[in-house]
Amino acid sequence: MHALDRGVSDHTLLLLDTDAQAFTGNGKQFKLELSWFQRDDFYDRVVEIWNRPVRGNNPVQKWNNKLSALHRHLRGWAANKVGLYKTQKQSLQATINQLDVEAEARHLSEVEQNDLALAREHLA
Repeated sequence: MHALDRGVSDHTLLLLDTDAQAFTGNGKQFKLELSWFQRDDFYDRVVEIWNRPVRGNNPVQKWNNKLSALHRHLRGWAANKVGLYKTQKQSLQATINQLDVEAEARHLSEVEQNDLALAREHLA
């Protein structure tokens, strides 16, 4: 047992060290991506999940349960977004490749040139 710094409190905090690991975790780390903040629905989703009622006997348990719920939701939301972006990227790349091959064989129409430029812009 160790006495910790009291700081501004009038109580002395005690730390009990049993050399046993208290939390093993699940091994997967949660990574917050900066790009999420640029998504239109990100803040609304965070507020919606955070404001849902959670169980807990005290504020710390409620806080941990809210964080866990937010973590689970954002992990699923991000996986869904990544899947959508991969599909869109593959579609754009296929369009670009097809039009590039056709451009080598013949002159592209104005509509096809616009489609190619638009696909390249969206891919970037």
